[in-house]
Amino acid sequence: MHKTCSDKIQRWYAEKNCMSNELALRNVVNDDLPIFFEHQLDQEANDMAAFTARDPTNAEAFMAHWGRILACEPTSYVQSGPSG
Repeated sequence: MHKTCSDKIQRWYAEKNCMSNELALRNVVNDDLPIFFEHQLDQEANDMAAFTARDPTNAEAFMAHWGRILACEPTSYVQSGPSG
């Protein structure tokens, strides 16, 4: 992208408060799981991934897998950025 165009875009985002260099992590909670499952259904992402679920459409297996992960302590190793 042309530098001038890129600068204009960055200024526009900065003016609209749409862009930030800050990222805060938080522990994953059960309410995150449906969002994670939806991400898992992305076929293009599955095609590029080195490791995938046997059946990415199996919600029961997905929830069981994450249930085991979240049951382990400490959960601070499993974190996500805030949504919204």
